[in-house]
Amino acid sequence: MAVTLPLGILMAADRTDLIPYAVFAAMGSVYGKQAALLPRLLTQSVVGVAMVISIALGVIGSIRGAETPLALAAIAVVSLLGIAVTSVTGWRPVPSLFLVFSTGTIAALPHTWSDLSVAVLVASSSATLALLIGLAIALVQDSTALTTRCLLDPRDTIGTASRGRLVALYTIAPPLAGAIALGLHLGHPFWAAVSATVPLAGITFRHQLVRTGHRMGGTILGVTVAYAFLWLEPPGWALVIVVALCQFATELFVARNYGIAVFFITPMALILTETGSHAAPGPLIFDRILETALGVAVTTALLAALHLVPRQRGRDKGRRTSLTKASA
Repeated sequence: MAVTLPLGILMAADRTDLIPYAVFAAMGSVYGKQAALLPRLLTQSVVGVAMVISIALGVIGSIRGAETPLALAAIAVVSLLGIAVTSVTGWRPVPSLFLVFSTGTIAALPHTWSDLSVAVLVASSSATLALLIGLAIALVQDSTALTTRCLLDPRDTIGTASRGRLVALYTIAPPLAGAIALGLHLGHPFWAAVSATVPLAGITFRHQLVRTGHRMGGTILGVTVAYAFLWLEPPGWALVIVVALCQFATELFVARNYGIAVFFITPMALILTETGSHAAPGPLIFDRILETALGVAVTTALLAALHLVPRQRGRDKGRRTSLTKASA
C-alpha cells in the first residue's frame, strides 16, 4: 500500500517524472512492521527522514550530471549514513541498500536547483503517507503479536572488532563499483553501487558469498520475467498492479530467502526505471545483469582480500613460532 498508492496517484495524474521520489521515500515502511505503535513510529520516522535525505542528495549530485565525482560522493555519504544508523540502533536490513538505490537512481536523472524543493516535497509527503498507513495498521493489529520494541543490540549485529571495517566497506565499495561502471561507460552505474552493498549484509564470509550468489541468480531469473512483461508494452494500470504484486512477494520472502526476493525485486526495479526514463527494455536488461555482476564482484574481491589477510598473518605467526621452538 505504501509503495503502490503514491505510484498509482502519480500515474493517474500523468506525473511519472515524480514517481522515483515518491516510491523511494515510501520504502521506510519496510522497517518496524512487527513492532508496537511507538517503536514503529520511531523506526519508520527515522528511516523515512533518511530516505528523504538520500533523495535530496541524489538531486544535488545530479545537477552537474550523473557522471561526476559529486554523484559518487553522494552515494558514499548515504551508504555511510545507513551503516551508521544500524551501528547505533541495530535495525536490519542495513538501510544502506535502499539509500544507495535511491540516491543513485535520482542522481542518474537530469535535475536543476529548482527540482530540489519539488523532490523534497513529494518525498516527504510520500514518507508521511507511508508512516500513517503503518500506524493505522499497527492500531488494528493484535497487540499480542507485536514486539515491544524493534531495536536489536548493535553488538549482536555488528561486532566491535569488525565495526570499523564494515563501516569502511559500506563507505568505499558502492562508490568504487559506481566509478568502475562509469569508467566502462555503462548505462546505469548506480545498479553496480547498489549491488556492492548486498554481500556486506552477510555475517560470515561464507554467508556473504551466498548473498552474492542469491543476487546474481535472482537477477538473471528476474530479468527474463521483466523483459517479457515490458516487451508487451502494458498500460499504466498493469504496471501498478505488477509493482504491487512484486512488492508484496518481496516482503514475504526477503527474510527467508534473499534469492527468491531478488527474483521479485528485479522486475519491480526495471519497471520503475523504465517508467521514469522510458528506456528500451533490451539495454535495461543488459545493464542490470552486467552491473549487478560488477557490483557484487567488487565487494566480494574486497571481502576476500580482508578475509585472507588475517589467515595469512596466522600462518606467518605459526611459522615463526615453529622456527623459534626449533632453534630453541
